[in-house]
Amino acid sequence: MVRCSSSTKLRLFCFPYAGGGAAAFSTWGKYFPESVQICPIQLPGRSVRFLESSIVQLSFLIKAVVKAMSSFLDKSFAFFGHSLGALVAFEVTHQLRSNYSIQPSHLIVSGCVAPRYKTERKILSKLPDRDRCITVAQWNAT
Repeated sequence: MVRCSSSTKLRLFCFPYAGGGAAAFSTWGKYFPESVQICPIQLPGRSVRFLESSIVQLSFLIKAVVKAMSSFLDKSFAFFGHSLGALVAFEVTHQLRSNYSIQPSHLIVSGCVAPRYKTERKILSKLPDRDRCITVAQWNAT
């Protein structure tokens, strides 16, 4: 689940979007100094772990990620997550802080609304044609 070496000053754990894998971060190392190590998280059921069953319950996924990364938290670390990865990074941060009194130096997220905001998403396929057209037109206008 976690691939990173032991010699670095800061580990940047990267959590991919839903359906994505560690390969999404394969070129990131060239954009950071050598003191920052990119540690992509490879979730079960994706990429080289495709033969493993995916974990579909968030609480089980968070526990598995925390367990897998625990031996890599001996140095300064930060989290980046995109989309679903942002939610996973947030929840892993919460778990580490609550249960182990440690947390990343930074939590960087993108492509995801803050967990405290409930989003009401309309399922376009279930809307009447008239409303579906208005919703799509409104969406295209933004």
